[in-house]
Amino acid sequence: AGGEICKYLGNNNWNIYQGFTLKATCVFESSFESLFYGAWGNMFKSQDFGVTWDTVWSGYNTEVITDIEETSEGLLFAGSTSWGGTDPGGIYRSDNQGETWNQVGLGFLIVNSIEKNSDNKLFAGVYGFNGGVYKAIDTLGTSWVNIYNTNALVNDMKINYCNTIFIGC
Repeated sequence: AGGEICKYLGNNNWNIYQGFTLKATCVFESSFESLFYGAWGNMFKSQDFGVTWDTVWSGYNTEVITDIEETSEGLLFAGSTSWGGTDPGGIYRSDNQGETWNQVGLGFLIVNSIEKNSDNKLFAGVYGFNGGVYKAIDTLGTSWVNIYNTNALVNDMKINYCNTIFIGC
């Protein structure tokens, strides 16, 4: 069974877009007003506020897009979790407003969350044996360092306006 995406319109009114072939695992609206939703093995993009959707990434059916983030330069990053031994997982980047995606870092890790702070630095919350909080040491997301591995079971992560990182473990 497919899923749905709901958009709040105010005054307790919602637009509900139904009929998706895959259930959404994350949703994101970019600064260039495109909507994205991640799913098992795919990522989709809408340029008409959710009316129609195009596939912009097709991966493996054992890999799921878990989170999407945008830098102030307009680069998009997606976190992915791979549940298959040969699927790459990790961090994907789009340099062209989400039209195409390339795996750039943290391959074969369970990336559950990706966030940026007010200084435009990227952080990834990773679950599992090599988990914890990782920080990108370059602006393209190709090099990462583990900055917190005391609890390697990070399920979610948020960063507030003071650059304080909160993780749910």
